Formats: sequence, C-alpha cells, structure tokens
Amino acid sequence: MKYVPKDEWPDWIREQLGEGKNYEVRESNGNYYLYRYENVWDKDNKRPKKTTEYLGTLKRNGRSVFEHGHVAFLVELLSRHDLIDLLRKHFPDYWEELLVFSMNRVVRPFPLKRVGSWMEKTSLGKFLEIDSPSGKRLSKVLKEVGVDVKSQSEFMRELIQDDEMLLYDGSMIYSTSNYNKLLEVGYDKDELFLPRVNIALLFSKDRNMPIHLRIFFGSVHEIKTIEAVIREIKDKNVLFIADKGFYKNDLYDDLDKENVKFVLPLPRDDKRISYEEELS
Repeated sequence: MKYVPKDEWPDWIREQLGEGKNYEVRESNGNYYLYRYENVWDKDNKRPKKTTEYLGTLKRNGRSVFEHGHVAFLVELLSRHDLIDLLRKHFPDYWEELLVFSMNRVVRPFPLKRVGSWMEKTSLGKFLEIDSPSGKRLSKVLKEVGVDVKSQSEFMRELIQDDEMLLYDGSMIYSTSNYNKLLEVGYDKDELFLPRVNIALLFSKDRNMPIHLRIFFGSVHEIKTIEAVIREIKDKNVLFIADKGFYKNDLYDDLDKENVKFVLPLPRDDKRISYEEELS
C-alpha cells in the first residue's frame, strides 16, 4: 500500500474530500483507502509525532465505509437501558442534538461548530435517521436544556429503578469563569478557597451506570446536597449507600422518615453503638 500525495489524487476523490484537511489517501491494487492523521507532541522524544486512523474505502460513487463501530456500540448500550426512548420522551424537541452531542463527547470531543461534520463521517445519521446539527443549534439546545430543571429531574427519576443498590458521593469543580452563576467559595477540607460548583451523583451498583446528577452552588455544604437527593428517591424501593463524610444525626432521621433503606457508617464514639453486645 502506497501513500498518494494530494496533488496526485484522482479528480473523483478530490470532489469527495474537498480540501482534504487532515486526510491521507493510500492506494493498493487500484483500490483507495482513506485515513485521518494528526500530529501530537511526543513528550519522550520532544518532537511532533504523526498518528493515523483508518476511516474506510473510497469509491467513485462515494465513500462506502463510514465510522460505525463506536456508534453502533454506543447505540446498543443506550438502547439496552432505554435511554434513547427516555430522551425522546422528556426532550422531544431536542433529543437528537443531545444524543449526537453526548456521543461526540464520548468518542472524539470537538468544538460545537465541528460536531455536525464529525457526525456526517459516521453512520449515526443513517443508523437513527437524524440530521447533523449546526453549532448554533447545539448552543441553543444546551442553553435551553440546561435551565429546564423539571425535564432533567423527570428524566433522571425514570432512570432510578426499584430493588437496586445506589451509591452516593459528592464532588466539586473549581473554576474562575465569569459566566457561571453557580460558582461560589465554600467550605473545603483542603482549604482551597476557590470558586467552585458542587456536584451530587447517584450511581447504580447493579447496572454499573450513573443515574442521577445534581449541581449546587459552591457554598452549599455536602450534607445539604444529600437532602435534595433524598427527595428524588423517597418513593423508590432502593438501598442508599454513602461514606462517613456524610455523617450527620439528622440525616439518619431524614432517611427513616422518607422510608429510604440505607447503609451509612457511624463514628466510633456514636452512642448508638453497643460495644458490649456480642455478635453471633
């Protein structure tokens, strides 16, 4: 297989690829094959290193092979948990853009303006019969979905199933952005007094997938974030598990009050622990 310089491309290949930025064509026995290349910095050798990725076969009537494997895998994974149907249900006007955007973030993240062109190189459009979105369209969708807390909450509540084990944890993202209104300075055990956003996450141990996400102002304490999550799961038959970082007497009472089954560690000096009692 030999490399074909751009100035030697047949006219029909030039018509298909246009300027052909970051594309490479190779030929073998009269057949042409398309590759994408990228120059990445090699830290060890301290110089650029060329990497290539095979995209498919080129034919006169159009490119016959699209990027398909990763798209097929993700569609299968999403369908297995009914996520595509749930997107259609709760975001009927935006589910296509949300699907394309999230897939791009998993496979090969691009700026919004390039997500549509990425999709056109995959089989996703034909696979699900959807159109590629423009950058402006994606920006509008993300803005409107981002403030639609009601639809977000209803979507995630449907992800929670009865009789499953839920793992809970909190985290934070530090940022100096001037446009994120959630950023605030709050308590930090590491004494990093920087603007941040707090994140609460529920993870299904049974299905090995995240099922609920809430974002809070940076000044909201972790204990307060868990109270909001309890309201979301109080009518679900689940087992709630969290670590000792969420210890608070009132929390146990709140979980009991909402009939939420839970497993939470107690500190060694908690009066509810009877060290004299022998366990059989």
